[in-house]
Amino acid sequence: MQKMIIAVKLNERKENSAKFQEVISNYGDIIKFRVGISGEEQKGLIMLCAEAENKVINNLTDDLKLINELSMNIMEAPV
Repeated sequence: MQKMIIAVKLNERKENSAKFQEVISNYGDIIKFRVGISGEEQKGLIMLCAEAENKVINNLTDDLKLINELSMNIMEAPV
C-alpha cells in the first residue's frame, strides 16, 4: 500500500473538467482528499492524495494522462 500526492495542473479547465471529474470519481475509493485552487479563469490546480496498491495508483495516473491540457507531478506522501 502506498500513499501518493498527485499535483495536477489543468489548462482549458472549462473544457476538461468533466473528464477530470469522471476519472477521479472512478477512483473515489482511493482518493483520501482533494484540494482545488482556481487562480485563473482557464487554469486549475488540484492536489490529490491517493492511497492504494502501486498498480491502482498507476492506473489512476495513466487515466489522468489521457486528458488534454493536463500535466502532473507525483510524489510519495511523507509518513
